[in-house]
Amino acid sequence: MKGELLHINHRKEIGQEARYSQELTDFIGIEMEQVEEYLKRTISDAPVSLKHNLYSLSYLYQGRICSTLFLICVKMYQYKKRNLQTARFAASMEVLNMALTAHQFAQKDNNYKSYYQVSDLLGGDYLFSVALFLACDVPQAVKGMTEVINKYVEAEFMPSLGEVDLSRYKRSYLQRLSYQKASILPLSCTLGCWFGGMTSLKKEIAYFAHSLGMIRQVSKELTEFEANYTTWLKNTPRKIIISLPVIYIIEVSPHREALLKTLERSFFHKNERELWEKEIKNSNYRDYIINLLNQNYNRAYLAIDKASSHEGKHYFLEILEKEIKKALFRPV
Repeated sequence: MKGELLHINHRKEIGQEARYSQELTDFIGIEMEQVEEYLKRTISDAPVSLKHNLYSLSYLYQGRICSTLFLICVKMYQYKKRNLQTARFAASMEVLNMALTAHQFAQKDNNYKSYYQVSDLLGGDYLFSVALFLACDVPQAVKGMTEVINKYVEAEFMPSLGEVDLSRYKRSYLQRLSYQKASILPLSCTLGCWFGGMTSLKKEIAYFAHSLGMIRQVSKELTEFEANYTTWLKNTPRKIIISLPVIYIIEVSPHREALLKTLERSFFHKNERELWEKEIKNSNYRDYIINLLNQNYNRAYLAIDKASSHEGKHYFLEILEKEIKKALFRPV
């Protein structure tokens, strides 16, 4: 695939995207309407001080990829059997996704006393409780959710850049991305397969979902880096935000040690700023990110191709194509 990289604004990219085909929309439409009702009720029942942030989170994820994947898996075998619990469990996946996102937003700012940070943290905690409540009738769902939450917490305690060598840190960082938001999509598919009685294809579809999740995470690393790096280069004091592009730029630079030293401070000297600008310009970090995305795209495609007996295969391929194009490429 060849194309021009998209530039997506942080916290605005998702709400008006993720419009699926009419066929897929019709296929899960009734249940998705019920999911929306659960989400509206979740926000309306929240403490007043949290509602604004929760509305914002709900808008960000209008694509509802977690509940969409869950419902596709369920309805392949339950198309004529409408289960009132189906939408409830689909909503629990979406609420869990919102909770993890709220905590990610809270960690972006080092000032833990800021109003927005406290609101994100408390909002995330509230959403965790709602997600577990919605899934409480099914122990398998609660167990899966707690495993995702545990992985998310574990990811935050991985080695820092100064504690290990750069190549090991890069592997650790990729594992962190996997443990953070990428792991919730396999959970959505695994529970959807179990709930819909499609356990024979659970492994292949979960592997597809994990690769899809990594596409979303890796592309987010790129878009946020490109949106922010001019800010932290030109404004002082400003600590560099570690990301995959930053790690790669340091790794391939002949001035690796000098770049690493700048990570220890919250400001740049003029010559250090010029060095970063030069290394960013000279590096091929975009090619590195595109290669990672292509690897995950191929893994996802091969995984779902193995599920050849799955009647909903074309729905998964539609989502995969849409995500890779939305994340990275604009046709020339």
